[in-house]
Amino acid sequence: MAEDQESLLVLDQGHDYTKGNHAPPSIFRYSRFPGKFPRELVFRLASTVNDCHPIDMILDSGANPKRLVVLDHPKNKIPRLLFITPVERGTAVGRPDTIELKDSKTDTKIVVTPMAIVQESANTFVIADARADGSANMGRGVFVRVTIEGSTLRKVTYESWDPNEAENNPLVYPTCLIKESEGVFLVCDTGFKVLSGKGSRDFRTMAEPAGLYRVKFAQGEKTPRITRLASRGGLMNPTKLASDRANGVILVADTGETHDRPVDGQVPWRGIPHRFGVSVLFSMERLPKALFRDANAAPIEQPDGDLNLALEQLASASRGIDLVIGQYKPLHAVQVRKIQT
Repeated sequence: MAEDQESLLVLDQGHDYTKGNHAPPSIFRYSRFPGKFPRELVFRLASTVNDCHPIDMILDSGANPKRLVVLDHPKNKIPRLLFITPVERGTAVGRPDTIELKDSKTDTKIVVTPMAIVQESANTFVIADARADGSANMGRGVFVRVTIEGSTLRKVTYESWDPNEAENNPLVYPTCLIKESEGVFLVCDTGFKVLSGKGSRDFRTMAEPAGLYRVKFAQGEKTPRITRLASRGGLMNPTKLASDRANGVILVADTGETHDRPVDGQVPWRGIPHRFGVSVLFSMERLPKALFRDANAAPIEQPDGDLNLALEQLASASRGIDLVIGQYKPLHAVQVRKIQT
C-alpha cells in the first residue's frame, strides 16, 4: 500500500507465528532510496493486540493525523477494526483503538468472513464478506457498510443481492476490494469458498469461475449492478487488487494453485514434474436436484428415473472433461536406446 510517493506500507500477516514458523503480525515501511528499499518496522501487532489475525489494511489519509485501519479476524471471535495512529516516521505508536464488528443489541457479529476493506468516505468503510464459516450463515458474498464515530460503531448497512439467485450475484468468495469512483467498486473473487471443504471435495454448494468485477451501487436501486471485467479463465486465485490511475491500469496479484503439501493423503498433481491434472468443482446450484434429494423424504414419481438421468448428466460432463485433458496433456516421453553394431 502506497503511503506517499517515496514509501510503501506492508502488512505482514505472520500466520502461525506461535508455532515458530513465521514472525508475528507486523507493519513495515519500505522507503525508496537509489538502488534499494530499506525496511523499517512501524508496528508489531502481536505485542499490543491479543489473538491478532490481520486480514487487510488501508491508510486513512483523511484523518488528522492520518491513521492505519486494519481489518482483523481473531480465530473463533468477532471480527474487528484496529485504528493505529499516528504513523509518521520516528513517532512512537501506542496501543491501537479497537472496534468490534458486532450488533450492539444482540451482541452478534455483523461480518462473518471479512476478506477486504476499503474507505468509501470519512469514517465510512465497506467490507467484503465471503460468508464462509461453515455455518448456516454461508451464502454468496456481500458488502457491509459501516460508519464509525469516534470509537463507536454507529451505523451498519448491508449491500447485497438475493443470496439464492446466482444470476444476480456471481460473488462467492471475494478476496480484494478497491474503490474506483463514487459508488463504484472493483472486486476480485476466487469463485469458490476456500473454507467450505466439508463433505466431498468434488461438490460445493456454489462455484463460479474466478474473476474481476465492477460493482455499482446506484441511488434508488435496491440491487447493485455488477459487470465482469476479466475474461473467463484469466484468473485462478486472486488475492490483492490495486489501481494505477495515472496509466489507467488495474493490477491483480494471483497466487495460482497453492497446494504445496499432500491433500487427503495424496500427493498434489503438481508435486511431480511429469504429472498433469486439473481441479474440477461441481456447483450444486447447477446440478440436477435429484443428486441431493433427502433419502428420508417422501418418495416422488419415478425417483429412479430422475436419479439415473441426473447421474448420466454428471457422467457426460466428466467425459467432456476427460476429452479436454486428452487434447492438452503433455506428450509422453519414452527413452529409446539404439544398439551400436
